[in-house]
Amino acid sequence: MLFRGFHKYKSVLFTVVLGGAGALGVFWIGSEQTELPKSWPKPRHKMLKTDSAWFNFGRVLFYDTHLSRDQKISCASCHQSATAFAHVDHRLSHGIDDQVGTRNAPALFNLLWFKSFMWDGSAKTLIDQIQIPISHPAEMDFSLSQIIRYVQTDSLYTVHLQRTGLTSEKLSKFHVLKALEHFVSHLISANSKYDRVLSGQANFNSDETSGYHLYKSYCASCHTEPLMTRGDFAQNFLPLNPALNDSGKFKLTRKPEDFMQFKIPSLRNLSFSFPYMHDGRFQSLREVLRHYRTGLGKNVYKNKIRPYTLEEEDRLLAFLLCLNDTFFVRQPVYKVPKSIIFRGK
Repeated sequence: MLFRGFHKYKSVLFTVVLGGAGALGVFWIGSEQTELPKSWPKPRHKMLKTDSAWFNFGRVLFYDTHLSRDQKISCASCHQSATAFAHVDHRLSHGIDDQVGTRNAPALFNLLWFKSFMWDGSAKTLIDQIQIPISHPAEMDFSLSQIIRYVQTDSLYTVHLQRTGLTSEKLSKFHVLKALEHFVSHLISANSKYDRVLSGQANFNSDETSGYHLYKSYCASCHTEPLMTRGDFAQNFLPLNPALNDSGKFKLTRKPEDFMQFKIPSLRNLSFSFPYMHDGRFQSLREVLRHYRTGLGKNVYKNKIRPYTLEEEDRLLAFLLCLNDTFFVRQPVYKVPKSIIFRGK
């Protein structure tokens, strides 16, 4: 049966259906609709028309290291499916020639609902966001023209061009960006315990219920339900890291009020997407919660509410764990394609 409490958005890639007892749901490619929770707002960005050929084309591009100058870095190098398309093996993103970036690569999911992209909002559309790391000299350092020449001549892409109705001669920058946009825009995470509770399919235990109420008091003003972010920027009283000198949105606007303002990330999938903050300075959720309980982060409450206690922190953490979507991070259609794994073998 269909997941109760969901409604239909046409022209999206997946449909969510419940299977047997305890099943989290099944997504498949090729439908003309998806089921999203009723509580979700409409996406801020246009949903692309469903097309599994374009999705699979974008999926291969996303995992292909040949889209970087040294042929060692792919989009997936910093955005790994098992970690909600974040990375957990280092604080800051790594690029070509073993260069280390200045920011922690954010998780990628539910992107169509974001107002802007990148930690400082410098990308206003998904297309902008896709192009920045590809062309950045410390990340992939490649051009769309180089990608086109590579795709036109590599046999790996022959079938994908055929299935999308393209020929090598017709391939353009627009097509490359469309394929990548098709893949990342359909990374939808909506199947956590929290979602199932809201739809009547599960129940919180006592600690989770208490934690949910604490979340509403302490977190919801920035991490707004149901996407667990209001989508804009906030100052959470992190001290400036002098080694990186990253002042967030201020670097773009030069407005004093934007100093140390960074995009508010979603609280969904927190267990998978560490380390935390724009520079990956916190390795655990406990460190994050301690920042807001006893560290400088308690200033976000502006004396309107006392910081939560250690006991309340335990219950708040119990709720936050309900935002993990294990089905999303294990979904086979999001993982590295076999054609990439076995290429050249």
